[in-house]
Amino acid sequence: MNRARKAFEILRHLGPRVVWLRARGYFDKATGATRRHNPLRTWESVTLAEMVGDQAPHDPAAFAAHKRAHLPAFLFP
Repeated sequence: MNRARKAFEILRHLGPRVVWLRARGYFDKATGATRRHNPLRTWESVTLAEMVGDQAPHDPAAFAAHKRAHLPAFLFP
């Protein structure tokens, strides 16, 4: 199977949107755009307040108690 036939079959089976998204993802990774948009952060730089927002307490012990008090139903309500 030559390259043109393979490209046509990929386009036919996956569709133009999926092919475009994958090509863009590969391009962003190759140029380093992914790393610039999503920089790595250490765990020490992330605070509990950033992760939970305004819905829950920011103190670790109070957050643990809040989480235990608001457990979702396991299987049935």
